[in-house]
Amino acid sequence: MNNLNIYEKGTAKPLTLENALEHQSVYKVQVNKDDVKQLTRINNDLEIILLNGSKIIIPGFFTNNFEQELVFESDDGVYSLVKMSGFSQE
Repeated sequence: MNNLNIYEKGTAKPLTLENALEHQSVYKVQVNKDDVKQLTRINNDLEIILLNGSKIIIPGFFTNNFEQELVFESDDGVYSLVKMSGFSQE
């Protein structure tokens, strides 16, 4: 996933998928929000489906006790924050 970066919220310390679950994290996906077709929770994973049919899967996004944040960053540097609380499972 070269279009995904994860940071510890409040410090901007880079995290890996493995240690992100131990922190309140911000997942930054380098995709324009207008290119996103659907967000789906599958068990504890977050699946991002793009209009072109591509999928980005973030394993364990809903696993820990922290509310994680998802941010889309477009090519022109515009950020869009997605509120993920209360997201139901499929």
